[in-house]
Amino acid sequence: IFATLGISACSGLASVYTEKVIKAKRPEKQQTSTSQQYGLAYTQVQLALVSLCIMGVYCVFIELDVIIEKGFFYEFNGAAMLSVFVGAIGGLIVAGVLKYAD
Repeated sequence: IFATLGISACSGLASVYTEKVIKAKRPEKQQTSTSQQYGLAYTQVQLALVSLCIMGVYCVFIELDVIIEKGFFYEFNGAAMLSVFVGAIGGLIVAGVLKYAD
């Protein structure tokens, strides 16, 4: 329960910070031919891929023997699926709010 509460709190703080960064007025800079401005969605995908790689390496180092013996989704029950589903829906809601609010 504490892990889920911690994840929720961190997600909320990250959402508020992301909205602050998006809505902050940036000084206009001259765009050169070599500089490139990536969108928020592209940056979020990059961050998600990096975090998946980091967690994958951690999982392999800590739990490799259990994964090989019992499988990756061993004891992945309904409560775990519900937690993943709620996190995914929450992320989509935040994305919609950031895109269509204001």
